[in-house]
Amino acid sequence: MSTLDVVAAVSFALTGTVLAGNLRLWLRERHAADAFRAEPAPKTDPPVFKTTPKVSALIAVYQAGESPDAVVETFSRLDYPAKELVLAIGGAHNLADYAHLASPQVILVEHPGGRKNAALARCAAKATGEILYLTDADCRYDTDSFLRLIAPIVEGESDASGGRSRPLAGQEDRFLVQVGQSRHGSRPRRVRQPGRSMLGRNAALTRAALDKSGGFAEDVLGDDYYMPKRLLQLGLRIMSVPDSIVESPYPESLFAFIRQQARWTRSLFIDAPKLGLYRDAFEALRSALLGLGMIALTLSLPFTQVWGLLVLLPLLTYSYLSRLRRILFATRIGTYRLRPYHFFAALLWCYLDFVIWARALIEYLIPPLRRRW
Repeated sequence: MSTLDVVAAVSFALTGTVLAGNLRLWLRERHAADAFRAEPAPKTDPPVFKTTPKVSALIAVYQAGESPDAVVETFSRLDYPAKELVLAIGGAHNLADYAHLASPQVILVEHPGGRKNAALARCAAKATGEILYLTDADCRYDTDSFLRLIAPIVEGESDASGGRSRPLAGQEDRFLVQVGQSRHGSRPRRVRQPGRSMLGRNAALTRAALDKSGGFAEDVLGDDYYMPKRLLQLGLRIMSVPDSIVESPYPESLFAFIRQQARWTRSLFIDAPKLGLYRDAFEALRSALLGLGMIALTLSLPFTQVWGLLVLLPLLTYSYLSRLRRILFATRIGTYRLRPYHFFAALLWCYLDFVIWARALIEYLIPPLRRRW
């Protein structure tokens, strides 16, 4: 038996093992999806509070497509008696142009520069609420999602809470948007329960929890990653609130999607070591090296030919099936509809991830790009 025959036998054996393993996982996830669909729907009536502690919404407006006027208008429609909006304005906007928005319930703060956390830190310094509500200027939130989000905090069940987001109407059929949706876990729940994460565009926490955590760290790159990890390290409680959902624009262009996802991966190299979470940083590094390796291996096929293909086959099969499983799970729980193109698109998703992971590492290794937003 030649060396090529041995390599082929090993490659096919590994590929078969990958197929069998993913089939078992798919059957398990299908059962989990059916269990999710069988869960009773959450209460339709919004929560009613015995007390209404003051809530300060902290929102930064600095991108050209965001409108301070729209943020204030949306906030004014929230049906909650004790509320205030602290709005950081900067970047593409001039604070003086929006002085007319100021009121007893709307506090304007200048945001001369820095990332989102820097703006939130300036807002928090002016806020007077016992609870801080965090969302983005381009999100579409409403009273129902707002009340459900703060309910665990008001009722004393948690120190912080995190809701979900969904794409804007009309975005649901875009493949990159579906990839973004499919990334969010494989064990959803309909009712609130203790959680380990917070989505920065739909989250809340007490002032006491923020102060205990040291406030908004301005040198943090991954806003959604750093804060919940820090709270949990301090023994504070986070509640996951799946029925609190805000609409948020998802990136549709390939460049915007890759840049966003690479920034989130790059943030693990920077932020995880600050918290002593070296395993998270190592896993991000492993993914980045895998991405570089898979890209290099694919590009080398004209030279390595059968040898390279045999090495690539089990690795790419594993990557492809793991992403196809996410698509099948998302469609089974009703996130979006399964289409024939999804079976080919899962392969494109593999290489999207390889590019994203590789880019994150390359940007991290280049100092001028390391902290680029």
